[in-house]
Amino acid sequence: PSHRVGEVVHLMQEADGRVFAADLRLVNRRLRRELFETVAGFFLDHPRRLGRADPAASTLALLELADTGAGGDVPDLAPALWFFVGKERSFRWSRTAGGLSVTGLPGEADLARLVAPVVADMQHPGRTVVESALSRLADVLLGPLGDHWAAGRTLHLAPDGVLHAVPWALLPLPVPGGGFEPALTRGPVRELARTREPPRGSSPPGGRLLAIGDDRTLAGGEELRRAEAEARALAARWPSTQVDLRLGAVADDLTEDDFVGRDVIHIASHARCREGLGYRATVRFAAGVPLTATGVARRRLDADLMVLSCCEADRPLAAGGVGSFARACLEAGARTVIASSQRVDDEAAAELA
Repeated sequence: PSHRVGEVVHLMQEADGRVFAADLRLVNRRLRRELFETVAGFFLDHPRRLGRADPAASTLALLELADTGAGGDVPDLAPALWFFVGKERSFRWSRTAGGLSVTGLPGEADLARLVAPVVADMQHPGRTVVESALSRLADVLLGPLGDHWAAGRTLHLAPDGVLHAVPWALLPLPVPGGGFEPALTRGPVRELARTREPPRGSSPPGGRLLAIGDDRTLAGGEELRRAEAEARALAARWPSTQVDLRLGAVADDLTEDDFVGRDVIHIASHARCREGLGYRATVRFAAGVPLTATGVARRRLDADLMVLSCCEADRPLAAGGVGSFARACLEAGARTVIASSQRVDDEAAAELA
């Protein structure tokens, strides 16, 4: 609504580009995202309305209010990219040694069309990804970053919405003298996430293990061959007094509470993501009760490691919120989560475990 935009513009002008979070957290999350899209676009189109304030810094300071899953600017991180995906307009903030800048990007539907062919290729093991599709995606998302990313430096990323599915490490970067190289060749790629500090005093790695394996199929799928054997082999490496092993139907009563008080959690199973409004997205492991992203995010996990050895556990669920089931685990306090946003080959998953 125009009166809401007017209020935010007034607040930003009065606070020299800074807005107190409490002033906008009272607004519905979906409306906050729509409001952020409008305000960011307004100041990108009319930077003079901010006076002496920098449009890039002022809009990035508001990003946390849009519930993208990542916090705002961290000055000592460079290179770094933050994204917001809006219905009509999206934005990319880039921090390099030369400073902070903001660039307008296409809206959600257009970005989804760019991401779709790349993700479709990745969902079929052994299928070659079309290089032209990767290049188009890199041109839009990375822009001139390759000219400012020194070899060996870590690229910090804060994606949003459909961009959680992007294979960032594979995006091509130009190299001096011509040609391209995958981003991971240039340096590590690390995703910035809004996480909760894990509780102190937890057991050291290798302590309490929850291992779940289920070969049964979900409706319309195939039975797994190695999931239960994968969980059983992992449990065999632990002292029996420290293991909670659940195989097949024994895992049907799994709830979010079962994740609490574990040092290592390993789930080998089918998984199916169902999108919902905000945090009401769910993940169903085999025939068990669906687990909700919000249910996990509200727990206080102290796991050093969670391995979700199943398909789509890191699949983007919706714009905003926790982004995916795997990210919900990080937000709840898990220190490290290993998960895939795509389909996973049964034999390869067991070998990785």
